[in-house]
Amino acid sequence: MVALIYRHLATQTGVLEWSWRVLAPAMRSGALSAAAQLAATAPFGAVLPALTPEAVKKLGLKPMDLAAIGLYRHRL
Repeated sequence: MVALIYRHLATQTGVLEWSWRVLAPAMRSGALSAAAQLAATAPFGAVLPALTPEAVKKLGLKPMDLAAIGLYRHRL
């Protein structure tokens, strides 16, 4: 699967080089591997509590952050 992702990125001018440049620090430090291992242990189907408007403000989430995680109904 990973090879297919890189193969697809290579079809876009400069995207493969950009992705390597962006990911290189996380790969070298081991952070990417640690995150992948953590994600592999996460239980599927776990229901997380909804973010309250107070939590959204405390976390400093911006409208684009909320859109990225699918919380369109919350506004700052």
